[in-house]
Amino acid sequence: MCTRRRDSHTTVSTFLLWGFSSFPDLQDLSFVMIFFCPVTILVANVSIMVAIKLSHNLHTPTYVFLCGLSFSETCTAVVIIPHMLVDLLSESKAISLPERATQMFFFFGLGANTCLPLAAVSYDHYTAVHNPLHYTILMTQKICFQLITASCVTGIVVSLCIVLVVFNLSFCDSSTVKHFFCDVTSVVSLAWDYTFLQKMVLLAFSAFVLVESFIFIMISCVFIGSIVMSMPSAQGEV
Repeated sequence: MCTRRRDSHTTVSTFLLWGFSSFPDLQDLSFVMIFFCPVTILVANVSIMVAIKLSHNLHTPTYVFLCGLSFSETCTAVVIIPHMLVDLLSESKAISLPERATQMFFFFGLGANTCLPLAAVSYDHYTAVHNPLHYTILMTQKICFQLITASCVTGIVVSLCIVLVVFNLSFCDSSTVKHFFCDVTSVVSLAWDYTFLQKMVLLAFSAFVLVESFIFIMISCVFIGSIVMSMPSAQGEV
């Protein structure tokens, strides 16, 4: 981490993504392997979305959330992998500050939009098990889209806050990032004014998405398990 302090704000216009530069002999092989990753992800997720769209039997809340997750995963791959492929073929590994901020914004926004719908899926399953007779009333298509919209808005707000905190830091002259995409840890390691308070703020935003989703999912699983365990067995009814 950079420890040199300056009296004025250091302006860094470009970053150098170190990425796979440590293994120059493997860059061609890495390009081929990485190239097929977005292709596979794109084909798989588009197939899922098309199948859900065309099959009327799949127009249920669970598959609506699955469609949203497939879309978010596809977009996440598109945000990261194309630039990686360009870096593998290019002598220059430079990425401008606006490009880096944009990449980080979309990466974290889409990442949050992947975690939060999982919590919505767990709520959907809990509703189906806990109150099956009123499930169609409680989980309408309107409510599904409201949950997806809330996930998107939350992801955008959290991602924007993270980007604002990171790129308001003062960076050192050495702008070589030892990573192949816009990871927060690799960027803040170049800042000399990265304080404990800012670290806690970034941790709080990340925990808000990850921990909150995890806790909600676990609570839903516990309630679902308790409901299933309390159901009378067929042998008991006899």
